[in-house]
Amino acid sequence: MPLSTKAVEGIKGTLDHFVKGGSPDLAFHAIDKSGKTLVEHASGTLGIDSSEPMDTQSTIFWIASCTKLVTAIAVLQLIEQGKVPLDDAEFVKKTVPELSEKKVYADGINGVEQEKGVTMRMLLSHTAGFGYRFADPRLQADGIEGSGGNRRDILDAKMVNQPGSMWEYGVNLDWAGIILERVTSTLKEREHLYAGPLSCTKENQTDFLQSGGAGLWSRPSEYVKILAALLNDGTSPQTQNRILKKESVDLMWENQIPSQPDFARSNVPPANPLLVNQSADMYPQPGNPPQGWGFGGFITIEPGPSGRGANTLWWMGLCNCFWWVDREKGVAGMLASQVLPNGDPKVIPAWFMAEKGIYDALE
Repeated sequence: MPLSTKAVEGIKGTLDHFVKGGSPDLAFHAIDKSGKTLVEHASGTLGIDSSEPMDTQSTIFWIASCTKLVTAIAVLQLIEQGKVPLDDAEFVKKTVPELSEKKVYADGINGVEQEKGVTMRMLLSHTAGFGYRFADPRLQADGIEGSGGNRRDILDAKMVNQPGSMWEYGVNLDWAGIILERVTSTLKEREHLYAGPLSCTKENQTDFLQSGGAGLWSRPSEYVKILAALLNDGTSPQTQNRILKKESVDLMWENQIPSQPDFARSNVPPANPLLVNQSADMYPQPGNPPQGWGFGGFITIEPGPSGRGANTLWWMGLCNCFWWVDREKGVAGMLASQVLPNGDPKVIPAWFMAEKGIYDALE
């Protein structure tokens, strides 16, 4: 379902308009279910002090928490192979015993014992009990976990909620990545997804902490190959290789926190506003319908104001990277920037308008 030339140029013009108006530089790539490009565009330069233009094929972004989707897929592959159970706390305890020894600091000061064991389901759904230091004031620490390349930033992270009690965004997927690493003897997300089934280019970042929650670098043109496979129930439309069974993809779209339909409307001030802007609503929708969280991302259960269909899965990376997968309408895409804090007031509307431009052109 290719877009008209007028529609494509209109979306490119929208992105250029935002960049000329002061938005950080942007790269955007949207695809249809066949994996064919609907729009691909880069606007701006490589940096505020650079005159070199960004290029859709060569500019690489730290995609931060967009890594979490890749980790979730890699873990689901191991679940399919029978190497990792989804709901077995004893398996997690045996694989990462240091996790079971952690205490829970609900008040940020006094530690108490865990009331139940952590499972892979909890880690994949952000209900294992961890937060992020830059987001949760109880953790009272500056910086990005892993930013110094030290694994202890993750291994020593405190639990702030009882396992399985509630959703909170944190280093849960980083721990899932550690389990993945120990089960397979090496963290092979790129081998599982990029270099093999999807024919993506391998980017070597050996000096960067390759955490399961935020350790990947990529280009939108490469990342959307993963999204294309999800649009096709786990099979790449370009290579015909399967990365997941349909049942596993369906599981990614199951809401894991139905008891918290307003989880993304907390409006809690971040612990470090240099890294994250305060937001009353992660994804505003008229009437505040229930929202959810699946394995890998946020679920907008009801159709979105941009035109996205029901049960669209999406998420973001700290430096204002955003992706979405709309299985109902057969569209997916990614918008990438490299600027802090997260929730940039000029990148957010650029993402919304670029996505809206896609859906308007499809109607």
